[in-house]
Amino acid sequence: DLQQILCQEVQSNHRGLSSNTACLQSLLIKMLQMSDPTYIIVDGADEIDELERSFLLKTLLEVVKECNEVRLLISSRGEDNIVKLMRNRASRIHPQTNNFPDIEGFVSGRVNDWLDQSVFDEYVAGGIRKLLTSLAPNSQGKC
Repeated sequence: DLQQILCQEVQSNHRGLSSNTACLQSLLIKMLQMSDPTYIIVDGADEIDELERSFLLKTLLEVVKECNEVRLLISSRGEDNIVKLMRNRASRIHPQTNNFPDIEGFVSGRVNDWLDQSVFDEYVAGGIRKLLTSLAPNSQGKC
């Protein structure tokens, strides 16, 4: 359904959509309002030119304000203009802070899955588990 609407919009307003960011924003909002819950993820926002980054983030914040079923995740270093723009509109998450339990659980789960399907006997599997228990503490919360 969305593809058909998009095609109709492009055909009927090609000039506006190709030259006017407000038209594009309006179309994006219209389509997102008709969609299931949507997650927009922008990774490396700090790597975009500062002017373009500000424009992009302001536009996405407007989209989120208009679309109740949209969630926005921005992954970035704490550049001043990003922090200022997002200050009252977002929750900051620092992945390097207190994520040892998550890393430990991930490593343990992957090791268990692997060893459960392996041909190792219990003695060898136990030795491998013991060796791999040092992975999470040595990660220091970093991947």
